[in-house]
Amino acid sequence: AGCTPPAHSLSSDYFERQRRTTAIAIYTMGVYGGVFVGYLVGALIAEAYGWRAAFYAVGAPGVALAVLVKMTLREPPRGFSEGAAVATAPPPVRQALGALMANATFRRLALAAALHSFVGYGVNGFHPSFLIRSHGLSVAQAGVVLSIVSALSGVGGTWFGGYLADRLSNRRGDVRWQLWVPGVATLLNAPIALLAYTLADTDVVIAMLFVSLMFGVMYLGPTFATMQRLVGPRERALGSALLLLVVNLVGLGLGPSLVGVTSDLINEIFLADGLDAQIAKAQGLRWALI
Repeated sequence: AGCTPPAHSLSSDYFERQRRTTAIAIYTMGVYGGVFVGYLVGALIAEAYGWRAAFYAVGAPGVALAVLVKMTLREPPRGFSEGAAVATAPPPVRQALGALMANATFRRLALAAALHSFVGYGVNGFHPSFLIRSHGLSVAQAGVVLSIVSALSGVGGTWFGGYLADRLSNRRGDVRWQLWVPGVATLLNAPIALLAYTLADTDVVIAMLFVSLMFGVMYLGPTFATMQRLVGPRERALGSALLLLVVNLVGLGLGPSLVGVTSDLINEIFLADGLDAQIAKAQGLRWALI
């Protein structure tokens, strides 16, 4: 959370607009690669040496990387990618925030990203329970399957979303492709997600989840690259921080809670109708995800 806004600003200074979305998407890929490594390495070390050792093992590389970044990463002047070094002091925070909130494009971008993350955070956290309840996987099986699916779809979808948005925007000379790409990906994702939650064949469901997750993360690079276009070089980190605040308050704050409450309510309805408790719980979560 503390790293990402400055990283977006730094990437924008290194990469011009024609390549910026791809650069930010590649940075964001690290989330899914890191989650995969963390789950895999953490699980193996926890099993052999205990959970405390697992925390040390997955945390220590970050300390070493921080030293490497401090020694090797050079911070360019603000505005470097635009060919104009900006040496002036940043505007007051209140002034910068006021300008952002008055920007209609930012308000709509923040709303769209918040709603997208609301669905993403809401359903992704319950995928293990869904596979366990509806398809009979064990906890270990669900963990292994979803770690691989999430890593591959997350890395691939994030990069492809950024690359495609840059390519179409540059080739067609129309910056609106930066948001049309995630818009089309979201439309394509809806029927695929519906199939993932309703089909009976477990292998097909896992394949549908893979495709759905890939489409679901394609918005990340274009969204934050568009954010960088809306502000000056000295407000880029603040802009990303504000967008992340909105996304996480709505998405992470409300999404999982709503799915959980909805699942419990539907479960009670099925139980009242005399359905078996285990089946009712599975059906409750399935309909909540839908």
